[in-house]
Parts: sequence; structure tokens; C-alpha cells
Amino acid sequence: MRDDRETVFSATRKRATRLIVVRAPAGIGKTEMVRRWAAGLTDTVVISPDVTPAPESAVSFWMRLITQLHSRGLISDDHLFRAASGASRNDTARRTALGQLLATIDQAPTLIVDDLQRPVSVEAYGQVIDDIAYFLSGCPRLRLVIVERERSLIDDVDIADRITITAQHVPPVAFLHGGAEAGHAIPPLRTLVQNEGLLRAICLAALPRTVSVELAHALTGHDGRKLLDAAEDLHHGAWQESEGGAADFAFRSSVRTDARAELRQSWPLDKIAAARRLAHWYLERSENTAAFEFAVIAEDVPLIGRIGLRLVPFTGPLPGDTAERLTRLPIERVHESAVISLWAAAHSDLALNPATSTTALYTAAAAAAQRGDEGLSRTETLVLTGIGSFAARRADDADLALDGAKQFHARALAILSEGRLDESLVRPFVEVAYQAGVTMMLGDEREAAVDLLVEVERICRTHGLEYRRSSAQAALGYHYGLEGRLRKASALTRAASAYTGRQAHGDYSFVAFLQVSALVQAVMKADFVRLRHAVGSLGGGLAHTAHWDVRLLGEMLLDLAAGDAAAARVHFDAAIRAHLRDDEPGSVHRRVAYLRGILALFGETPVSVGAMTPRIAADPIRLALSAAHDI
Repeated sequence: MRDDRETVFSATRKRATRLIVVRAPAGIGKTEMVRRWAAGLTDTVVISPDVTPAPESAVSFWMRLITQLHSRGLISDDHLFRAASGASRNDTARRTALGQLLATIDQAPTLIVDDLQRPVSVEAYGQVIDDIAYFLSGCPRLRLVIVERERSLIDDVDIADRITITAQHVPPVAFLHGGAEAGHAIPPLRTLVQNEGLLRAICLAALPRTVSVELAHALTGHDGRKLLDAAEDLHHGAWQESEGGAADFAFRSSVRTDARAELRQSWPLDKIAAARRLAHWYLERSENTAAFEFAVIAEDVPLIGRIGLRLVPFTGPLPGDTAERLTRLPIERVHESAVISLWAAAHSDLALNPATSTTALYTAAAAAAQRGDEGLSRTETLVLTGIGSFAARRADDADLALDGAKQFHARALAILSEGRLDESLVRPFVEVAYQAGVTMMLGDEREAAVDLLVEVERICRTHGLEYRRSSAQAALGYHYGLEGRLRKASALTRAASAYTGRQAHGDYSFVAFLQVSALVQAVMKADFVRLRHAVGSLGGGLAHTAHWDVRLLGEMLLDLAAGDAAAARVHFDAAIRAHLRDDEPGSVHRRVAYLRGILALFGETPVSVGAMTPRIAADPIRLALSAAHDI
């Protein structure tokens, strides 16, 4: 329903108003009016964090903002974890981290805080308002819309460019189609529904965001049409068109909040049973995020794990309070599931369990993956194996990681050759397959790694998964550069570098492979200008740590080309003392042996690198360097 009173608010689209406060009683259409207004914005990114179910604190609210930005590709993985880490500390750190985050968004952002005043405490709402005041002063491109029911501290925010929309500007009851009089709040569920049986049924039907007649019957045992018509008569929501011409019923957000509270207090077992049924319902329809939400509500760890396989690598936001519920699981239950442990480790900066280290969570994920889960399909089991290998690598258990990657490689090629890969699991498959390929490449199993990465690149090309396809191309470019196949290496590196999606900026392995590929190709071409630039780009971060021996090669060659063998030896000695460990892959020990042999030819006596394995001692290149030194 449109109304002339909306004209004042709609006109703000044409002005660069920094702060818009929409203040009016409940039930008269504030949210619907703001949504229509936001839909007409074309020059800004609109962000509106969910407040249903109610966030427990200001931190919880801003966490939802952070994950929403990440899921929409507006911030990178690196920004996600840094902002989340800052947001979970103190007020100053939170405001600084979030302010920097909002400032990184390319397009001017509009942040809508919709009716947060109702579900959170006065203290939490005050913290959000204080944060907002900081953002407005530090982010000149930011526009804020605050939807609230009564006066708040937002009136004290010192900003001249603002407007306040009151009840006289708000069209009446836009969502309920005239179901309540303007200016009057809708009473709570127990006031409106005196019959316990009907109240229980409405509460169960209000669990999902929208509910069909069929689903309402499955959840409650009642006649779905009669039940939802009764809910409409009580002004709990409205029918809306869905795909295929059928109609679903959408409950009001306040009704869903009341319904969950009632179920928690009066029918907790019914709530768990309904949540488990909803998890299976959505899983059958490949609505995996919704399925995961209800599996978490049911606290069904095996089901959480099975559905969670489809969400790897957890790049999207978890709906509602799903993340908060996961953080409240006892740590022993977290350790039961590879997926939950992996999620917990990946989000450890969000203070999932401060008493548990990230390494311990990755170790638990690797152990749970080895135990496996009964009833999983071949592709699900394969993805679980890949998770175990990745988790072991992150836990610094190189041997277990490599064993898992090799198992994944063998099983993956068998499934692919039979054409038995589950299409619903393609995305998580390529994610863990890429990681297994990286693990094997770092573990000196390059031939198997290439087999797997070639398949990853092919599958990603077929399914339009450009980000992970580019990652595979970057890794393959590094491999072919080491082999001396420079034309192929250059083509792959150029193709990977052309990817400009935001995900690439926070993917350390992707960036690292591009950097070391550039270095290797510069060495092979004896291009010392490019080599100097490539060595400089590897000056810090994960690329320097994981590929330290490649960087050392570049540094030494630059020193030797400049006629300074002593400087090359200093670089060699420092790198060996800082990085070389007994459990480094054989390829690293072999390259180090080559570099030491080269220094010996120049009359230098570098630091010892320990006893060589028989394989390295008999390596033809090392033997040739040793013979040249003797001559």
C-alpha cells in the first residue's frame, strides 16, 4: 500500500542525506517502506543485518554485518577475519576494525539498522548507536538508516546532514494489508491465542521463514490451509506468491521471535523434532544454508556434519543465530564432528572457545575425519577425507596431511573416471580437491598434485567456478615453471592473474603461487629485472613462509649476478637457520642441497644442512655440483 505520507521519505533518495532516522510505533509499515526506498537506490551498496532471532549483544549484531559483507563478495577473507577479530575484543577495537572495513567497500555503502531497538537490551542498543556515531565521523561515504520505535541516543549524534521521519510520514500497515490500526503494536502470541493446541501449532509453523500448506501440515499435524488462514486472521503474517504460482505464508518477524521463545519454554522437544524435520526438508531441496540452520537448532551433530559438507569452505553467513548456537555447543560435541571442528577453527578469531587453540580444533577436525561418518555417500566421504587432510595441514601435521591428500587423490580419480561425482557437491569437492593438490605439491608429490589440479581446473571451467579455477591455474603455473615449460607456465599464470574477484585478495595460497611462479619464470629466463621485483614481492606473508626456499633461490642468484658470493652465503645461512626443519618435504631439502653446492663452487662454506637422505645424496644434479667442486 502506498500513501502520500511516504513522499517525504522517498525524496531522500535524491539527496545525499547521511543519517535518516525512521521513528514510529510498531505495526504501521516502517520496514516495508524502508525496503521499497532501498530498492530504488542505484548508486550504493545496501546492507541490512538480520535481527531475527535477536542478537545477544552489539558484537553479535556487527558479526552479522561482517559475514553478510563477506558473503556478498564485498570484503575478502583477510578483511573478514581481521574485522571479526577486532569486533570481538573491546569497544575501541571494534569501532576501529569496523570503520576500516566499511571504508574498504568500493561502492558507497548504505547501512540499514532495522528495528534493533526492540530485541536487544538498552545497553546493547546504546553501544550500537555509539559505534554508528564513530562510523559517521570516520566514513564520509557511509549513509545510515535507523528504524526504531521510540527516541534513543541517535538524536545526540552530532551530524548536520540528517532527517527524521515520524509516524506522519509512514504509510499504514504495509505488510499486514490493513490488519492493525496505525499506531498500535501487535499483542504477543499468548495474548492472541488462548488455545494451547493452536498456539503450539502456530509456533511450529512459524519456525521457517516461509511455510507452505504442505510443510505446515508436516510440522504440526494440522490442516495446513486452515492453520495458516487462522494465522492470517490473527494478523500474524500474510500469504505471498512463490515460484510456480503456489502461495506460501510469511510470518511477521516479531511473531517468529515470540514463537521460538514459546517453543523453547513450553515445547522444547517438539521444537527439536520440528527443526530436524526442517533440516531434512531443506536438504532434499538443496537449500543447504537453511538446512544447516535447523540442524544446528536440533543440535544433531551427525546431521550438522552431513549438511555442513555442502557449505565448505563456509564463505557465506550462517543465518540468524546459527553461529552463536554453534559456539555454545560443548567442546566434546564440537570434537565429534570434522565439519564443526573445522568451522570452529576457521572462526576461532570470533572467540568460539577461548580455552581451545586453533591448532587443537584443526587436530580434532583431522581426527574426526579419519573416524568418518556412517551413512555418507561416496562423494560425501571423499569431501570428508579432503577436510581431514586440510585440517591436518593447518595443524602442522605434514605427514597426516599428505597421507590424507594421497587417499583423496586416488578416490577422487576413481569417482571421476566412473562419472559418479555428486553434482550437488561439486563446489565443496573442488574446494577440498584444490587444497589436497596444494598439500601434495608442498609434499613433493607433484605428479599426483598435477593430476588432481588439472581435474579441478576442468570441473571449475565446466561449472563456471572462476575463483577456484584461477587458483588451480596459479598452482599449475608454478609447477610447469619448475619443469622449465615456460610457455605453458606463462599462459596459466596470465590466466590466473586475470581473475579480479574479491576472493583472490584474501586467498594466501592463490597469491603465493602467483608470486613464486613469477620468480621461477624470471629465473628460468635469466630476467634479473623481473627477478628483483619478484623477490621483493615475496618479502613477507604466507608466500615467504611456505616457499622460503624459492625466495632464497632468487636472493642468491641476484647476489651472485652482482658478484657478491659472500652476500649469497649470508642469505643462505640466515634462511637455513630460520626455516629448515627435518620434516620439510624432500623437494625443499633437494633444492637446499643444490644451493649449497652452488655456493661451494664459489669458494664459500655455508652452514651445514644436516644429513642427506639417500635419494638426495644420489640426485644427479647434486652429484654433478659435488664433482664440479672437486675438479
